[in-house]
This record gives sequence, C-alpha cells and structure tokens, in this order.
Amino acid sequence: MTFTPNSTGAPFFDLLGDRKQSIKAVSIDMSGGYEKAIRASVPDAEVCFDPFHVVRLGQRAVDQVRRDEWNAHDRSTTKTGKWIKGTRWSLLKSPDKQSIPQLALLGEVARANKPMFRAFLLKEELRLLYHLEDPALAPAHLDAWLAWASRSRLQPFVKLARTIRRHRAGILAAIRLGLSNGRLEGLNSRIRLISHRSFGFHSAAPLIALVYLCCSGIVIDLPR
Repeated sequence: MTFTPNSTGAPFFDLLGDRKQSIKAVSIDMSGGYEKAIRASVPDAEVCFDPFHVVRLGQRAVDQVRRDEWNAHDRSTTKTGKWIKGTRWSLLKSPDKQSIPQLALLGEVARANKPMFRAFLLKEELRLLYHLEDPALAPAHLDAWLAWASRSRLQPFVKLARTIRRHRAGILAAIRLGLSNGRLEGLNSRIRLISHRSFGFHSAAPLIALVYLCCSGIVIDLPR
C-alpha cells in the first residue's frame, strides 16, 4: 500500500491486525506523515529512509544552487546566464551516465563557477554514500558529508544538512538493512504509464485488468 502525506495509513495497519507485530522495518521517504503513521501503528519497527529520495534531495539542492546562480547573472538575458541554464543536466546526472559533451561542460563548470561545482561534488558525495564497498563506513562517510555541507556556504545544502541530520538514523538503517523502495517505485511508475493508456475507458475495471495483465508475475524479494 502507498501512503500519501495526507493519509495516516491507520486503516491499512488495522487490516493487518496482530500480523503487524511481525513488521521489523519499514522503508519510506522523509514525509512527516509517513513516519507519524509508522510510529503510531508499529512503534517497534525500525524506520528506514529510502535511498532514492535522499539522493533526489541532493539533486534538488544542486539545482537550486544553479538557479540561484542563474538569477544572480540576470537569467537568460546575459551570455553567462544562458550558459548557466544549459549546465543543468551536467550537474544533475552522475558522471558515468553523462555524454562526452556533458562531461566537457562539467569541466567548464569546474573552471568557471566554483559554487555550482562545489554543489555538484556535494551531490555526488551524498550519492556515493550508497555505493561504498564496505557499508560499515557509511556512518563516518555521512558525518563527513554533513560537516562539509554545513560549512559549504551554499544555503540549499546547509538546509539539506539540517534535514539529513534529523533523519540520520533512518538513512543509516536503510543502508545497514539493505532496504529500498526502488522496485515499488518502478512499479508505481509503470502503473501511472498504464493509466495514461487507459483514457477513454468507461470504468475502472478495464484499467485494473490492464494493470494485472502488464504487471503480473512481479515478485518483490525482501531482505532476510
């Protein structure tokens, strides 16, 4: 079941009855509504914050730094402003997924705009938290990142550091337990795509049938 920030999730847990006591950990994003529902219904379960959403917060922070620089250089009315606007994907994508022109543009950023390049490095260091060879190094890596972000003089990352510090235990729990919403997020995206194909249906039944047809046989393997 997917919880929305405006729902408590209580009816779902009520349906589980005594079985909810067997829940040891729950993976969610950082919405306060989600966490409140978990704490109220399964207080002994360990809350884990989904890696994808943590990294996405880093991407949003680096994009905000880029927009701040764009605004500071008169947006697209100047040559520098137009150049900053075009750096978006070089800053957001990880280097291993960038094209040669995007990597070349990233090199220009390193030389021409130190705040944006520092924001890119902060975003990448946060992403690398989830790719450490030894997960036992995650607490030290995260603490070093928090210290760097807090003194970065980049307001979006200073703000993000405060958010991540409040959720530190759940972030590290997700790494330790190997929990992620990735498969379920992918399934939700696929269902949303199917729903676009169902425009014109006269009831929900054909849509539900199409979801079962296209998404059958999916098995989510849980960590032991």
